[in-house]
Amino acid sequence: EIIGLGDPGCFAADLKASSPSFTTASAGKFVKAFAPDANLRLDSLAVGKRLTLNASLKGRVNNFDIDVTIGGEVGKLSAGFNLANIDNEQDITIAGHFKADAVDLGAITGNDIFGFVDAELGTRASFTEEGPSTIIDSLKVDRFGVLGYDYNNIRARGKITDEFFDGQLVSTDPNVDLSFNGIINYGFNGEMVRTTYKARINNLDLHETNLYRRWNESRASAILDVDYFATGRMDAIGEYRIDSLVLENEYKRYEIGGMRMETSEENDIFHFVMDSGIATAELSSDIPINDAIRNLKYMTVSRELPGILNVPDDSTGHTFGNVQIGIDIKDADSILEFFLPDLQIADGTSLQLNGSRNGDLNTLVSSKYFRFKENEFSGLDITFDNLSSSLNAIFTAGEIRMGGMHLKDNAVSAYVDDNNVDISLNFNDYEDDDFFINFISEECDDRYRD
Repeated sequence: EIIGLGDPGCFAADLKASSPSFTTASAGKFVKAFAPDANLRLDSLAVGKRLTLNASLKGRVNNFDIDVTIGGEVGKLSAGFNLANIDNEQDITIAGHFKADAVDLGAITGNDIFGFVDAELGTRASFTEEGPSTIIDSLKVDRFGVLGYDYNNIRARGKITDEFFDGQLVSTDPNVDLSFNGIINYGFNGEMVRTTYKARINNLDLHETNLYRRWNESRASAILDVDYFATGRMDAIGEYRIDSLVLENEYKRYEIGGMRMETSEENDIFHFVMDSGIATAELSSDIPINDAIRNLKYMTVSRELPGILNVPDDSTGHTFGNVQIGIDIKDADSILEFFLPDLQIADGTSLQLNGSRNGDLNTLVSSKYFRFKENEFSGLDITFDNLSSSLNAIFTAGEIRMGGMHLKDNAVSAYVDDNNVDISLNFNDYEDDDFFINFISEECDDRYRD
């Protein structure tokens, strides 16, 4: 029923709508018919699931009550809100609540790491001359399934404007004691987005939450403190701190301590520095970090092994950058014992990598010892480069204990060029017998390809 059509002062409506079951694909076609330029990709959500819709609108032009419910095979989503002041001099306001009942987020997104969600949100928004503003009065999450664990007892609130977001979240889940305070200022300096947040994690149960299940009992505690800017050209710059990191399992408590990371940009060169009791690391690059990481592939396998590894030679025409990476291990025993107990890396182990604008790469790895399970390498040095239009590697180790063998004075050299591989092995057993093995793989011609 509609009354006063054409006269805002008298306009009133009492409308109800319901639909038989539908899919997101059919909904997407319906939206596209009225808005051809819309790119909502509804058909990628809840693929193949049948949904139902019930909606109502009731009230006058300056005071509408709207209710919407979507149900079906993925649970139920409902919203009820009031829309006021559309046609008067006061600020337009929206106030309402949203509820998720047994919503299957995994089925909606197509990602099986997610489970079911039960949550309620209370919010209100106003639209003023200064810009829109939204207040999240309360967010209550009673169930949020991730990785087979249902997080619960999560509460949050916050405020969103056209310049910033300010929010707080607290979890009293028995396996996740967490508090979070964060601010995102996306109006800062007119160009950069500044994000600051601090989180305190107490006794996060890694085993029960299925985050790490090597141990029957495993917990983590830490304080996170982050302050960074997101720029348009380069990567996020700022400071990231992890303090009071503690790991525990059924056997031991590991006081890992703190870790400080800083990113900066100067003269269009991005710098990353990390310092902790575990290791120190430095990186500098005159191209964005994502491009620098891709360059490692361009400089190696894409150029020399496109046929053997079935990867395209996409290095042609690529713009390389100057990239330097340095990593020095201080004391990684505690964190390796917790996460990778089969692995031991000697204090003082180092990696140096240098990449240049012309696509050249040099890498050096040095370690007093490296152990994995029963295998041990002592006096280890590895050099790797792609000079002379080929991949070249030399591996030397004073001693190797592997597979019941005990070898000394070991050397392995490898040469890769245009899908051809040449590997030479030299070693000496403890009966002073010298051994030499040479392996050559040449690119086969088309007669022998499958």
